[in-house]
Amino acid sequence: MRVLVAPDSFKENLDAKQVSAAIEKGIKNADPLSEIQLCPMADGGEGSMQTLVEYTQGSYVDLHVCNPLLTPIPASYGVLGDGETVVVESAATIGLGLLKQEERNPLKTSSYGVGLLIRHAIGSGYRKIVICIGGTATNDGGAGMLQAMGCYLYKNDGKCISTGNQALSEVYGIDTSKMDDLLDGCELILASDVINPLLGANGATYVFAQQKGANEKDLPLLESNLKYYAAIIAKTAGTDFSSCPGAGAAGGLGFAFMSLMGAKMRKGVELMIELLNVEAAVTEADIIFTGEGSVDFQTSFGKVISGIAALGQKHDKPVAALCGRKVGDMSELYKAGLTAVFSIADSPMSIEKSMSDAESLLENQAEQVMRLFMRGTTIKKKY
Repeated sequence: MRVLVAPDSFKENLDAKQVSAAIEKGIKNADPLSEIQLCPMADGGEGSMQTLVEYTQGSYVDLHVCNPLLTPIPASYGVLGDGETVVVESAATIGLGLLKQEERNPLKTSSYGVGLLIRHAIGSGYRKIVICIGGTATNDGGAGMLQAMGCYLYKNDGKCISTGNQALSEVYGIDTSKMDDLLDGCELILASDVINPLLGANGATYVFAQQKGANEKDLPLLESNLKYYAAIIAKTAGTDFSSCPGAGAAGGLGFAFMSLMGAKMRKGVELMIELLNVEAAVTEADIIFTGEGSVDFQTSFGKVISGIAALGQKHDKPVAALCGRKVGDMSELYKAGLTAVFSIADSPMSIEKSMSDAESLLENQAEQVMRLFMRGTTIKKKY
């Protein structure tokens, strides 16, 4: 039996590699002779760089940059096994997890560190750069990143603006000449699991800013600053990208990349599937295991399970998803190609208990699914 194991992480519990290993143990318990291919996945958010680097047998480049409050920190970017493609993860330098709860304030936090990573990669001779955007502490529309890349954002007195969303209302003009020279010959690809526009009720501020430490009373100011800044950027770019899907990703980082740096937005899971050559593995498999911590209404919108399910449907392969929590109607996922969803909980238990026992629960549930599939296959062969 040929089995493909391609799950996402169980966020804040197990990374995708650990999830894959636990599922593999369960499959082996049911069928020691099975041929298992492990392909830990990600959707363009946190963990994507590690997944791509390790799967392609790439390497890391370590350097010192800064966190969202411009405090120096160590960080790294990945070089894939082809030796040509760089992967930058925005959360590595401006991630929400880099700040204490009391430090989180999207009026002040800056995306500057991401620009430093990209600038170092280009200065080292790399020209194809994949940027995984998500999980950030910022809401500055990518202004800090642009400044780190050599873009000059200045006030009406000609002086450079300060950092954070709080400074966006001071932007009077933009000079991109130095950044344009730096980016000559570069290809930038954005990987995101977010399709939100920059502004409005579904935009960066009103959907994500409170998760990043904003108070409800801060939201109108954050939105107003972004709106003003977006108009200046659109005037400079000659095109308004604020309504494009993904412009609101990472506090507007997607908007800056698309507007002034010529970056192309891709659904994170689709890009991961392409870079990891997952479709070829799907065609060889008899059954596919995938999974993530929670399966709910969001899963069908660009998450790993939906991407793997679509490939299963395309190649007529059964796809089983294992999850820590299953919430709501699964019908859209079934229509998209998912065969079945299984919660790993084997009895009534708390979330804390489920998380602490996640590896053994995954192993057990994978074994049960595999035993059922093997029995079904045997019956089918008889008839």
